[in-house]
Amino acid sequence: MPNCKDLDVDEQPVQESDAVFISTSDANRYCINLARFDLVSVRLAVLCADMGSLSAAVKRLHCSLSTGSYRLSMLEDALGTQLFMRDHRGLHLTDTGSLLVHHCRAILVHVELMSQHVAPDLRPVEDLVRRPKVEVPLDMKLQ
Repeated sequence: MPNCKDLDVDEQPVQESDAVFISTSDANRYCINLARFDLVSVRLAVLCADMGSLSAAVKRLHCSLSTGSYRLSMLEDALGTQLFMRDHRGLHLTDTGSLLVHHCRAILVHVELMSQHVAPDLRPVEDLVRRPKVEVPLDMKLQ
């Protein structure tokens, strides 16, 4: 498959599910694989920026260090640019990374607002889980 920057939209159409083209001018065309932009990776980028550490961020997300590293790499590959500078002291945002994290924060705010607006229509988790009724004899002692 050709490089996204080399694609001509008119000659080789891309399915909407595969990529989104953002045209800033006829000379500049970029494509982003939306499949690599899941909410976990978005949240990971924000946490890495806030904490300055991949290790601390993955602990907050309850995932492994290798998974977090892979997700960040996939995000950078999808954008075709480095988002974080890595050194022995941790992670530092690049200019592009700062811009991405700014937009990621907005995405997370909108997701939270969406969940608050939709929440009244959803049943609480407690209603969805069937708990068996277990009767314990009163004379049973804990050991």
